[in-house]
Amino acid sequence: MANPQQKRQYDNRIDLLKGIAIFGVACIHFGGSFVGDSVVLWTAPFYVGLFLNQFFSFSVALFIFLSGWLLEYQYTSRPFHVSTFYRRRLIRILIPYTVVVGAYFVLLPESEIIKAVTPSNFLIKFFYYGVQGTQYFISLILQLYIVYPVLRWIKNKISSTGIRWLSFVPMLVLIAIHGTLGFMTYSNKLDYYTWCRPFSLFWMVFFYGGMVAYSSRQSMKQPVSMYLFLGAVFSFLIGMFILIMSRLLNPAIVGMDFGKSMIDYAYSRPEIMFYNIIWIIIIAFVLRLQWSFRAALLEQWGKNSYTIYLWHILFIYYIAWNQPVVLETCRNFPEVIVFVCIFACMVISAASRCIDYAQAFLLIQWKSLRARLVPSKVEGS
Repeated sequence: MANPQQKRQYDNRIDLLKGIAIFGVACIHFGGSFVGDSVVLWTAPFYVGLFLNQFFSFSVALFIFLSGWLLEYQYTSRPFHVSTFYRRRLIRILIPYTVVVGAYFVLLPESEIIKAVTPSNFLIKFFYYGVQGTQYFISLILQLYIVYPVLRWIKNKISSTGIRWLSFVPMLVLIAIHGTLGFMTYSNKLDYYTWCRPFSLFWMVFFYGGMVAYSSRQSMKQPVSMYLFLGAVFSFLIGMFILIMSRLLNPAIVGMDFGKSMIDYAYSRPEIMFYNIIWIIIIAFVLRLQWSFRAALLEQWGKNSYTIYLWHILFIYYIAWNQPVVLETCRNFPEVIVFVCIFACMVISAASRCIDYAQAFLLIQWKSLRARLVPSKVEGS
């Protein structure tokens, strides 16, 4: 049986990483809006937005990796029932998603987002592309949950052979698929928004990687070699990021009209694919180490990361994009871009926590009411 203290420590680490990832997502979307803003092109807010947008590009890959890790953590020590798994995951994902989609129709009925939704394309947008562009992640994570029982069966079958290197064969296949789809969408042989961004096969290498990383987390026994490996990989990561920024900051490569550059094909750009894979390798090895670092704010964001993901676009729209004074402040003081992202995560996380407390209180009251009513019915009979 797992030590309760170890379980608590593990949860703190995962929440911390999820908190960093969801903050990164907010930075990608809000900071990235200044990258495409012709008013600030090649000025300080453009550089800040570009840095945030590119640095945190690993955030979605990290979420997917942690999803695979957490599923293996949850079902390693308890029975796995496919029907129960699907029911819980569908309820947990689809109900909040439906609520936020309804909010878009109510709050932004005249927006281009809602005008683009028609009866004929509603289902494909809702279940695949996302009614709002960033909601592709919901479709993506649902696809991965659907195939999880198959991936789990494959991983367990390979593990039962006792041949350790065999566990890396599916990883190599998925890396090849990841690279092939990335190359084909980046070169416009396939549509990026159909075959890359919401397509589970493109992202499955991180999901399965999380599953394998959790299952093999105890296999490396030499901390010194691990630290040397991490140092070398992290140095390579820094070099990759410098290369990414140097290319994007070179008008000879991206052109003077930055909005028409290939930056929009974010996840299929070769340098970003390498960058994200390196980040996930580092995090996979860091999770093997025994460490305990507490950051209450980030951990709360991590606990409420799905809610923040669903609502942060709407929230930022009302507090920033729809407020000229806020946008002007961000243009004059680029550091405010970061504070807007922090504020969005804080408010949505706090609201989610309050709703959880309210639901728990109402449930307690309901159970108490039932406990008082049931004896009276028995006595009356």
